[in-house]
Amino acid sequence: MTRQRREDIRIGFFQKHRRDPGFSSVCVREQPPGEVYIDVEVTEKLSLERFFEGIPVRTTLTTPFVNAVLPISERP
Repeated sequence: MTRQRREDIRIGFFQKHRRDPGFSSVCVREQPPGEVYIDVEVTEKLSLERFFEGIPVRTTLTTPFVNAVLPISERP
């Protein structure tokens, strides 16, 4: 699978789910070579499809993202 195709799939999945509560990130992985899957990180249990564009979807529960630096509007 080409890099561009992986990126198109990643962006398509992201656009479909970015507003879902608990959705954190998505990546298309090819590990081991020849085995492609969509790796999704969620901060809470989500009901996602098992396949997206024919590619298996695997989810990992992760902690919520925390900013290490205050937003500019909140800095002293």
